[in-house]
Amino acid sequence: MKLEIFTIGNQEKDFLRKRQATMEQSKADLVMLLNTDIVVSGFEQAIAHFKDPKLFAVTFSPQSSNTKEVKRVECANGGSSIYKRDIWNKIGGIDFAFEPYWFDDVDYSKRAYNAGYHILEDGNIKVKQVSQMGTEIIKKDLNGRLIYWRNFFLYLEKHRIPMAKRHLLIPVFWPFIIWAHIRYNKFHGK
Repeated sequence: MKLEIFTIGNQEKDFLRKRQATMEQSKADLVMLLNTDIVVSGFEQAIAHFKDPKLFAVTFSPQSSNTKEVKRVECANGGSSIYKRDIWNKIGGIDFAFEPYWFDDVDYSKRAYNAGYHILEDGNIKVKQVSQMGTEIIKKDLNGRLIYWRNFFLYLEKHRIPMAKRHLLIPVFWPFIIWAHIRYNKFHGK
């Protein structure tokens, strides 16, 4: 299987659109998408996992993790994973309703799972993020927090996750729920 590696700056304008265009333009069977602030080692061994026809992605373990285990996980890390391109295309890739960032990877991972595919995390392949992690940015940046919560509720709405109904009882979340609902409908022609 042929592997192509693409690095895309996660602070770039149209970040998700560039990531999707990369997947569409690639001719390789496997595509590794890396954010520019990611350093990964030993990723070549992940290729062997893709003999499994139901494997959608292999995501890498944080450098701080002590595990060497290969295990199924629910979500591929959007900035440090290898994807099977034909499955990516079958499930529709990135939903741009999640622009500019947050929950796009959770969304396509969920769609892959719903279509009968799975994701592995290989604990032997370590990844290091050399700049601020998203969780650090969200603590400091109000706009980042708003986007996070909007996309969280958008994800719940899109996948009809019952937890979304419980949040209707909390008035502080109403604007986010309405925002997510409008954005979902806008991007899906409803």
